[in-house]
Amino acid sequence: MHIFYSLLIFALLGVFSVAEEHSNDLEVERVKRVAVEDVDFASNDEPAPARTRQKTPSRARANNNADVNDVKPVPNPDGVVPVVLPPYHDSNLAPFDLKKRSCMLYLEGITILVLDVKSIGSAQKAYTLPLKAANDSYGWDDSYAVCPAGPKDGGNFTTGTPFSFIIDYRISKPRQLVLENSVVMTVSKGFKLTLNFVSNSGFNLTSAFLDGLSVEKGQSGFITKDLTRTGNASNVYGTNIRAYFGYNYACSATPALLFPVKEDPDFLVGIILNNFQVQGFGVDKDGEGTIPYFSSRTADCIPTFNQGTWMGIIVTLILVSVLAFAFLMLNSVQTMDRFDDPKQKQIVINFKE
Repeated sequence: MHIFYSLLIFALLGVFSVAEEHSNDLEVERVKRVAVEDVDFASNDEPAPARTRQKTPSRARANNNADVNDVKPVPNPDGVVPVVLPPYHDSNLAPFDLKKRSCMLYLEGITILVLDVKSIGSAQKAYTLPLKAANDSYGWDDSYAVCPAGPKDGGNFTTGTPFSFIIDYRISKPRQLVLENSVVMTVSKGFKLTLNFVSNSGFNLTSAFLDGLSVEKGQSGFITKDLTRTGNASNVYGTNIRAYFGYNYACSATPALLFPVKEDPDFLVGIILNNFQVQGFGVDKDGEGTIPYFSSRTADCIPTFNQGTWMGIIVTLILVSVLAFAFLMLNSVQTMDRFDDPKQKQIVINFKE
C-alpha cells in the first residue's frame, strides 16, 4: 500500500511539472500592474511643457477627427510606452479626482495583425508586427478617458453607464516586419483606437473604432497595396473583454480586434493589446487619496482550465487508472492451496542465523 501511494504521488508531481512547463510555453509573460506607481517613471528635472486643453464634447469619438498635432504627447522621461489613461503619474495632466472619474487603463504594447481571409479555410496565413519599442509615446486630452465618477459616501453603482478610452498611439520611427531578407509590411504612422464599454453587472467592450492605421506593403508580395483602416471592429463581442462588478480585466495578449479593409476585402487588419489592464469604476486609492490602484480582484483572460491544465488532468487520470488496475491485480493474487491437506500437520522449517 505504501508503495502504491508513493508511486501515485510521484506521478502527480511529474505530470503537473510537465503541464506547468507546457502552459508557460503557450502563454505570453505578463507582469500584472495593480498600481500606477509600479511603473518606473523616472523623475524629470525639466518642467513639463504647458498643455493647452481644448473644449470638446464628452462623446468617446469626439477627438478622432482632430489633427494629431492638436493633442500634446504625454511626457515620458523613460522614452518607453506604457500607456496609462488617465496619466495619473503626471498630476499636471490628470490629477486624481474621484468626483470626476474613477477608471484607469494600462497598456504596454500593441501588435498589428494582417490576416489573409482567403486562407482561413485551409492553411491560415497571417503576419504580426509588434509595436512595443523605445521612444514611442501617446497623446492625452481630457476627453480621452470618459467614465463615471467614483462612489460618494458609498454610493451605488449605476447600471448601463457607458465609459470609453481613446488610445492615441504615436510611433517614433517606422516599424518593419522582415522575413528572409524581405520586407513583409511597414507601419510608419500613429493611429487612434477608441474602446467603448458599457457597465452592466460588470462591464464589457461593446465597440472599438480604429482611426488612421496604415499598413504599407513590402517586397514579399503578401499584400499588394497599402491597407488603410478607419472604422469599427467586426468581432468585438468575440474578444470577450469583460469583467464582473468590482473586478478589473487583465490580459497578456487580448484576442485580435479585426477591422475590414476597404482597399482589399481579402484582408483583415487586427489590433492585439499586449499586457492590457482596464477598470471602469471603483479604482482604489491610497490613504492620501492621490495614487490610484487597480482593484485586487482581477478577471484574467487566461482560463483556469487551459491546455496545460487539461493535459495534466487527463494524463493523471490515465496513470491513476493504470496504477489502480495494477494494485487490484496484485491484491487478488492468492497462494496455490489446491493440493494442501488440512488434516495433516503443517510443515515447520527451522533455521538458524
